[in-house]
Amino acid sequence: MYQSQIRGSVALLVLVGHVVVFLIGMLLGIFGPLRGVDVVQTLMMACPVLGVTAMSALTYVLANESEPDRGAKVSAIFSFVVLLFPSALLASIVLIFYFVYIQVEGFGPENMKISLGAIETIFGAYLGAISTKLFGRAS
Repeated sequence: MYQSQIRGSVALLVLVGHVVVFLIGMLLGIFGPLRGVDVVQTLMMACPVLGVTAMSALTYVLANESEPDRGAKVSAIFSFVVLLFPSALLASIVLIFYFVYIQVEGFGPENMKISLGAIETIFGAYLGAISTKLFGRAS
């Protein structure tokens, strides 16, 4: 893959993923066990790291309206890592939402909030580094 391809792939993954996480969180409030303030708290906990990265990705996409130069070819390990971490974050959040939806015993709204906070903390630094490398520092 080339630099512009990997940037575009990660930007698309993060932007679509951010919308999907938001929609699933809302659906948990409509069809799932979450009610009222739990829905708002869930979305506020599930979206910060992904939201910051999504904003950087959106800024990159908007700045590159025309086809950007391909740039240099990137290594396979670089491609793998920069796609792995956002994918793992999204999968983790969706899995936690699924556990709440099917009402796994002992995994209620409070456990979900703690788990989302832990996941955001764990992945925050990794996604920050990836976002800075691919899309530059946030202004």
